[in-house]
Amino acid sequence: MSDWSNNNLSQIHTWMALKVLDQSGKTFKASETVKISEFTFWNTLDSDQMRVTKANSLATQIDNIFRMFQGATYESSSDVIQAISALSQILCSSDKTIANLAQIADDNYLFAGELTS
Repeated sequence: MSDWSNNNLSQIHTWMALKVLDQSGKTFKASETVKISEFTFWNTLDSDQMRVTKANSLATQIDNIFRMFQGATYESSSDVIQAISALSQILCSSDKTIANLAQIADDNYLFAGELTS
């Protein structure tokens, strides 16, 4: 995982999407270690099935923000099903962080303006 930086498009776009979706009120700088269990959608009383349903919904919303508003496309090794599934899997893990979510975003999306090798 790369250093947390506002020069990293997957990190800044993940943080912005979560901000728009009111999942975290933290500044970008303070967000790297925010755990998924601190997001507003997380409820410790949810059943596993409810958590999966909520995570899938949030992952779909994040995917829509990435593609429709931030100009992202899928990496050649990914597609809508792969990307949403990967985001959802992280969103079901209470101890994962925004940085982990941003890494999944980086693995699955090519953001507008992102340098490729």
